[in-house]
Amino acid sequence: MKTSIASKLIVLVVFLGVVASLAYADEKSRHAILVFEGTRRLYGYIGTSGKIEIAPTFQEASMFYRGAAVAGIHSPGHGPGTLRFGIIDLTGSWIIEPTNEDVFSSSLESHFWKLSDGQWVLIDSEGHQVFDMNFSEVASFAEGKAVVRQEGEQVVIDEDGVILFSITAHGFYATPSVYYAEERLIVSQGQPAAGLRTIVFLDGEGEVAIPARTYLAGGINPFSQGYAALQEPAPGKIGGGEAFFIDRHGERAFGGRVWRGVKSFSEGLAAVSTLSASPSQHRPARWGFIDRNGEMVIEDIYWDVEPFSEGLAAVAVELDSLVPGNRDGLWGAIDQNGVMVIEPQFRSPFRFRDGLAQLFEPYEIHSIAGVQLSGPIRGTTMRYIDRNGRTVWDERDHRPVD
Repeated sequence: MKTSIASKLIVLVVFLGVVASLAYADEKSRHAILVFEGTRRLYGYIGTSGKIEIAPTFQEASMFYRGAAVAGIHSPGHGPGTLRFGIIDLTGSWIIEPTNEDVFSSSLESHFWKLSDGQWVLIDSEGHQVFDMNFSEVASFAEGKAVVRQEGEQVVIDEDGVILFSITAHGFYATPSVYYAEERLIVSQGQPAAGLRTIVFLDGEGEVAIPARTYLAGGINPFSQGYAALQEPAPGKIGGGEAFFIDRHGERAFGGRVWRGVKSFSEGLAAVSTLSASPSQHRPARWGFIDRNGEMVIEDIYWDVEPFSEGLAAVAVELDSLVPGNRDGLWGAIDQNGVMVIEPQFRSPFRFRDGLAQLFEPYEIHSIAGVQLSGPIRGTTMRYIDRNGRTVWDERDHRPVD
């Protein structure tokens, strides 16, 4: 459901990660950057070479999708610090003028969600309302359907605004990043213990396709390439219990085989971590990749991995911390044959999109203007790398103090 520019970016990133294609970069790819002009933080866009293609003039900017991106600028007529949002094209020209409380891509061709007086409406590229309905919360369309909230009720609509069925009426509710994947929609049921979710998979007509079952909240993934990756709870055990894949009928795949952890299929391969032989539960299991027959095709030797994207997957050969959830370490990238094509040198995970990968790496500042600090200032900095591991943009080159 749409609630903020941060949430819309999360939803879009997740959605693109699941439906990612092998359409690699072309000369019209655009990637958001942040630069500093004095105390001002401004966003612009670079191409795959690292050259600025859209000047940094925006206070907010999202990733491009289907040749359009959300951008926000200060609006003097609406009070100090107030932003107004519009849609730009690949040249930085406004498709929809920045006069809106908020706006974001609906994932439909040339259609966008627009916020006005607290209500969302679907508009075309000329700003005309597509159908006469408005909603208090919305999400991007997927497979021709979107989950929206109208008068306190969550419903699923089609591209014409027709209500297909009610989620609320069946006693379910959808989370902010929910969307259809392979005609399966994940909805929640009840209020299980913290860290757990009881979910149901619905089909395109709103009927229960896979009955309710409780999983780790962080171990629930939508369907991708025929399978959903899931993990069960294990009381008292760090990292949870059995992890496995199910098919579209809810049956465990690959002969019911289980792993220590599983991630969604992407580009024909899925990351799995094997059960650790270590007596210490704090030692992470190692990750490798299986094919769509469930066979391990890339050896499970990595401390952490990302899904494949544009033919490459980021892998960690060491981690800075063994605390679960901490992903800082030493990362490189392998191809689908398991060959290390980008040597481990980066301090955080990454995924390729349109030819570049965006990284947010930790850094420490120990002195400013030659004066030693009593303690380091810690933060993260953003960079882009190409498929050879070459840095084409580094935020630190555009900061007033580093």
